[in-house]
Amino acid sequence: MGNGKVVTLAGLGTPEKPHPIQTAYVEEQVPQCGYCINGWIMTAAALPQHKKKPTDAEIKDALTGLKCRCGTHMGIMRAVKRAADDDGLREATMTKMEKPTHVLPPRACSRPAARWWCRSACRSGSTPCSASAKRSRRRGGKPPLTPDQLSSYIAVNADGTVSAFFGKMDMGQGLFTAIGQMVAEELDVPFKAVKVIMGDTATSVNQGGASGSTGIQLGGKQMRMAAAEARRVLVDMAAAKLGLPADQLTVT
Repeated sequence: MGNGKVVTLAGLGTPEKPHPIQTAYVEEQVPQCGYCINGWIMTAAALPQHKKKPTDAEIKDALTGLKCRCGTHMGIMRAVKRAADDDGLREATMTKMEKPTHVLPPRACSRPAARWWCRSACRSGSTPCSASAKRSRRRGGKPPLTPDQLSSYIAVNADGTVSAFFGKMDMGQGLFTAIGQMVAEELDVPFKAVKVIMGDTATSVNQGGASGSTGIQLGGKQMRMAAAEARRVLVDMAAAKLGLPADQLTVT
């Protein structure tokens, strides 16, 4: 160090004139919990001094050793490439997030267009499953992922267990437990009966990125609404079978 100049995050830019990497971070919506942001931004800010047009491999090499528990690595790559470009417009040559689904319609499975997935009920034909859901059920698979359908979030299995399909990741923040508790509470089932399945794009809709530190805030709302709607459908089915008003039934 000696007489050398030391630049910290606070001196990298100003609110009125932020550094290009800071602007790119905002434009790509990278920040989440903020614990690691200093190291990522300062390391990325130094990269253009050595490489004006860094490749993906060069960016990854420069950022090796840095960790983000929120799982924003794809956004970080896009931000660094955006900041390194002269025009700031070139997209990273990586998978760009599709439009996320942040709000689940409150009555996503209202009859007769319902497509929510209840294995035991689908088997008996007593739940309003769509033709595609029934075909998938016969094949032993999951219906197509559609953000406005309960089948994309909740499955009540024939053995009484519940599968909750969550489109985010748990990287040490406790999302497995939290989402399981939320679904169990809304469905009136034991916590141990709920299995949360996450981190698999083949079984979960895009809920807006990994969101480790903001998973509850950005994804828990959808899961709670889906579980509550699933309970409503199940109670209505039971009421129809027993010939009683739904409000006279008690879930035990």
